[in-house]
Amino acid sequence: MVHQRCSRCGRDFAFELDGSGWHAVYVGAFKVELLAESVSQQWLTDQCPGQPLWEQDQRARTLRIREPDVVIPRTKPNLGITLLSGRKRVQS
Repeated sequence: MVHQRCSRCGRDFAFELDGSGWHAVYVGAFKVELLAESVSQQWLTDQCPGQPLWEQDQRARTLRIREPDVVIPRTKPNLGITLLSGRKRVQS
């Protein structure tokens, strides 16, 4: 991914190296997140406003593409130990 911030309007864009092209992005402290496709289309087709539009762009910057939630099943580790009346007992 190649990141580019417009020096005039402050909007952030990223070019995906997988061939999918340019996207509007949110740049956080530790990661870059793709913004909604509608935001990418608007920012890429509209002419640069020539100045930062922080208040007008605030809603657009919150419309991120969510990655699917990954559910990791929680299992109890089998340590071979059970607790009975506060004492440890080794299972056979």
